[in-house]
Amino acid sequence: MSALGYYSMLGDNPYPIYAVSKKEVGELLAKNELLRSSADMPGCIIQEVGYMIQFKDSQVIDPLSVALMITDSELNDPRVSKAADEMLEEEVWSKD
Repeated sequence: MSALGYYSMLGDNPYPIYAVSKKEVGELLAKNELLRSSADMPGCIIQEVGYMIQFKDSQVIDPLSVALMITDSELNDPRVSKAADEMLEEEVWSKD
């Protein structure tokens, strides 16, 4: 959702979500002691992905991967569905 928020007008979650490759997850976990917040809301979410594709020198994952990672329950929200469709139309399907 953080990446979709980057590509659209949707607001992001109040906590960051990071996409990290499988290779980097092991290194990240080995270097950092994970602390669990006492609050109900996480400090951040780390999402493991099988690959990382560079896209336009961006700090977020590529738009096609974003669309593939959106869950069915998230797509049931009309705002999310519309934002995903618009992102794909502008960033993936359009001809430059």
